[in-house]
Amino acid sequence: MPDTQTLLVKFAEAGDAYLTWRWIRADGPDPFTGVAAIGAAQIAAVRDTLARAVPDALPGETVSEGIDRALLRGPFSHPESTARLARDLSRVLLPDDLVAAIRQAPHRPLLRIQPSESLTRVPWEMLLIDDTTVDDLADVVSSAPSSVPRRRSTDRPGGPAVAVIDPRIPGQSASSALGSVLGRPADNSPLAALMRDSAGIHPMVSSYRELARRTDIDREWLRENMISASRLLYVGHVSAAETTGESVDAALHLCCTDNGGAHLPLRAHDMLTGDYMFPPRTALIGCNSGGDLAHPDGMGLSMAALAAGAHLVTATRWAVPTNRALARAGDLGDRAPLEELVLAVDAAHRGDDPVGDLRRGQTESRTRWYDDGRPADNPLLWSALTTTV
Repeated sequence: MPDTQTLLVKFAEAGDAYLTWRWIRADGPDPFTGVAAIGAAQIAAVRDTLARAVPDALPGETVSEGIDRALLRGPFSHPESTARLARDLSRVLLPDDLVAAIRQAPHRPLLRIQPSESLTRVPWEMLLIDDTTVDDLADVVSSAPSSVPRRRSTDRPGGPAVAVIDPRIPGQSASSALGSVLGRPADNSPLAALMRDSAGIHPMVSSYRELARRTDIDREWLRENMISASRLLYVGHVSAAETTGESVDAALHLCCTDNGGAHLPLRAHDMLTGDYMFPPRTALIGCNSGGDLAHPDGMGLSMAALAAGAHLVTATRWAVPTNRALARAGDLGDRAPLEELVLAVDAAHRGDDPVGDLRRGQTESRTRWYDDGRPADNPLLWSALTTTV
C-alpha cells in the first residue's frame, strides 16, 4: 500500500504524560504535527480502570476471582459499559488536534502508537470518538521503541509455518496452573483447520491430535525450525515479568527442562542471547505476551522477537480468557471463541494484509458484541490482540 500515510504517536510519562504525533513518509519523518500533555491523575485513573477491567488477578485476588470480576462485573461485561469505557478513554487519551490530524489524512492512514508504561492495556482500536471507533478511521498497530535493535529476517513466502499449539509443560497436569489451554485435542476441533496446508507445517504431522499437546517442542527444536520458517504461531502459556523485575524475564512455556529435570521456561533474555531468528510474521497468543512496555526497559517477548528477526508480532495485552473462563459469563452455544481467535490470527498472517485482516475480524466481533452481547463475542478476547511493528 504505497499511498498509506503513517502517523506515529508516542506517549511518555514523567509525572504527567506527554504525547507527540508526526507523519512518517518514505523519505523520513515530518516535523512534529502536535504535542499534548495529560495529567498524572488522569493517567493513573486510566491505568487503574483497565487493571480492574481485565482478567489479570489484582493483589489479593485468585485467578478465578479475577476472571469473575472482569467477565461478570467489569466494563467488558456488557455492551453498554464497554461503549462507556471506550468513550471515556478516548476523551482522556486522544486530544482533539490528534483526532483532526487522523481525519484530515487524504487516505486511510496507519496509526502507529507507542504507549507509555501505564497505557499498555489500552485497546486503542475500539476507542470511541463520538460514535466512531478509531479503527473506522485508521489501521492501528503498536510501535516498537527506537531502542529495540533490528535484525530483520528475510521474507520467506514459501517457507513453512511453525505451529506450537498448547505444548505439554513438564511436571504440569492438564488441570494445573500451567496445564492445558485448549483442552484435550480432537480431530474435530476447529483448530484442525490449521492442517489445511499440513505439508507446510512444522512439526510435520498428519492430524491435529498430533499437532497439539506435544512433549517434544523445546527451545532447541524451536530455534532450528524457525530458521527457514515464514511464520510462527504459538498458542500456550506465557509468564509476564514481575513488576519489580526486568522485562527480559518474560517467558514462553515449552517442553524444556534443566539438567535436574525441572521445567525451564524460554525467557526473552534467552531469545536475545541464544542466536534465535524469528520468522517475519510471529504470533504469540498467551497471557500478557504483548505487555513489554509496561516495564521501563520494555524488552519482553514481543520486542525480543522483533529484535531477533520478526517484522511484525501479534500478541496480547492481558490474560486471554479460555473457553472455560468465558463460559462463566453464560452459554457459548456451539462456539469455541479461543479457537476462533487463533484461526483469525493464523488466517491474517497467511494473507497479504495481516493488519487489515485482523482489523476486519475485530470489527466483525465488535459489531456482534454491541448488537447481541453474547459471551462468545466478549471483547476481553478479541480486543486483547495487538500487533507491533
